[in-house]
Amino acid sequence: MRRPCQEVWNHRLFLDAAARVAGEEGHARFVVVGDRTLRPEMEAHARHLGIADRVVFTGWRHDLPRIYPDLDVLVVSSKNEGTPVSAIEAMASGCPVVATRVGGLPDLIDDGQAGCLVPSEDAPALAAAILRVLRDPDAAQRMGEAARAQVSERFRVERLIGDLEGLYTELLEEKGVLAPVAVGPRSQALKRGFDLLLSSVGLLLSAPLWAIVAAAVKLQDGGPVFFPQERWGRHQRRFRVHKFRTMIPNAGAAGVSIQATEDDPRITRVGWVLRATALDELPQLLNIWKGEMSFVGPRALPINERQGREKSADVPDEKIPGFHERLRVWPGLTGIAQIFAPRDVSRRHKFTYDRLYIRRQSFWLDLELIFLSFWITFRGAWERREGKF
Repeated sequence: MRRPCQEVWNHRLFLDAAARVAGEEGHARFVVVGDRTLRPEMEAHARHLGIADRVVFTGWRHDLPRIYPDLDVLVVSSKNEGTPVSAIEAMASGCPVVATRVGGLPDLIDDGQAGCLVPSEDAPALAAAILRVLRDPDAAQRMGEAARAQVSERFRVERLIGDLEGLYTELLEEKGVLAPVAVGPRSQALKRGFDLLLSSVGLLLSAPLWAIVAAAVKLQDGGPVFFPQERWGRHQRRFRVHKFRTMIPNAGAAGVSIQATEDDPRITRVGWVLRATALDELPQLLNIWKGEMSFVGPRALPINERQGREKSADVPDEKIPGFHERLRVWPGLTGIAQIFAPRDVSRRHKFTYDRLYIRRQSFWLDLELIFLSFWITFRGAWERREGKF
């Protein structure tokens, strides 16, 4: 008779590892939550290993949020997994996870940061990882905090809704039920062809400027020439951009981008010139050439960007109306919001500009916005524009 539960979840491996941990740590106790036909067999195996008095079989429980915070570590000993909800829930409660390196677990758990991963069906390795967590409470606390932060970012309800919205939108467009967002009267091919041509010419003609700008940035303070950022792309795909650095090194907390404001003290003297002329954006020609961006479209939002003067500064982008609609098209180096919206206007207001572009977009509108952008660049007026659409 096939035993799918045992073959997949491998409770026996957990008990084998528990016996090794019990031999090293006399106060360790173990909890098995759940109840299926294999429970009598597992209870018998615990007795065989001599740890029956150290293992609690709770049976079915419907109050798991109360259980996770009481655990020092959650163990997932599976032979195969998709993305286990138990691990996500434990991480959300601040509990580090020790798991086998199978299925979707390596994508979920940052090994050594939010938990520990070990080879499948290796009881000694599993026990050793559990002992490392138990014997170093400070490291375990750091893992728990990292785990909570990780799942809070990746598994928010808003993020799930956005992913589902994007998936269904793509499927409905493929079936012809929902009309795709039009890039222009001459189709996406015209827009992409124009982007490829203009970015290729731009990269060739701007090559000498790259060397001059790089030297100026380096001579300013000796810091790095480029500033990398993760940004939202079309259909919520992430991509990396590089800009010529305009701020002092380490201008913000790691992993969080805080948008510059008027008279921002973090901006260097060279940075003010680069921002006024938009020369700091030159490296993004590579993103346009690769097809990650377009010359015209909604601004490519940095991941986790916050606006210090905005009342909703700590509200995730996904919660702002218009976020998912604007990601149905390529983000742009320039656009209606970039040209006409003041720098410190709220994200909700900027997203309204972006949605206006999506509804009006055409090849001729793109040409007009590119012309206006060149005009602002030649005047060095990107930092003092006050126009309204």
